[in-house]
Amino acid sequence: MYKNKVITVIMPCYNEEEGLVATQKLIPTYIDHVVAVNNNSIDKTKEVAENFGFIVVDEEKPGYGSAYKKGFRSFPEDTDIIVTCDADGTYGMNDLNKILDMLIDDNYDFINCSRFPLKDKKSMYWLNKVGNWGLTAWFNILTFRHIKDSQTGMWVFKMKILDRIILKSDGMPLSQEIKMEAVLNKNIKFGEYNIEYYERTGKTKLNAFKDGWMNLKHLFAKRFKILIRVFKKYIYK
Repeated sequence: MYKNKVITVIMPCYNEEEGLVATQKLIPTYIDHVVAVNNNSIDKTKEVAENFGFIVVDEEKPGYGSAYKKGFRSFPEDTDIIVTCDADGTYGMNDLNKILDMLIDDNYDFINCSRFPLKDKKSMYWLNKVGNWGLTAWFNILTFRHIKDSQTGMWVFKMKILDRIILKSDGMPLSQEIKMEAVLNKNIKFGEYNIEYYERTGKTKLNAFKDGWMNLKHLFAKRFKILIRVFKKYIYK
């Protein structure tokens, strides 16, 4: 518990038996719950997570987005704040207390944990840097906002915002989808904080070209759907 708030970490897991070991070491002691969503792993991911005392839920439908949506339906009822991260030891949580202070003391609803500027230049492959830069540029053009990292997998937000957003993606685009939903919602106070980012532990699941192209198409489709939603709300007001 942190400042009388119950904090739950949610992370999607697909063959992350090695990554979970590295991730567990990064989780602060004041975290109340850790939910590991086992997404059809064929290694010892589930066993490792259970040995750490994590809450393990299974999601048979494959995909990063599918795993997160299952996690958002499965966290303990006493949760006040949700922290997300990949289960590969990449996301530093040494400043999580400062991020939580922003939500609790400064009344933010959603904090995007930006990896950029990278504090360790070697922590990310150059092609991934280029892809992140391009997708974030398009995100900012489409939303008329300025964030530094539209693709980061670490977000810290108040549990109650899940009732204010619509998440549809079953794949990697869910990461940018939740940010677009948050940044364009006038009832959600959005902020950003630069975090530590480390080299991944275990084998990467990302296909830079395939996932990058899928995310780019999703950005335009998602923005159009939000515009239609707002237009219908205005018309039928």
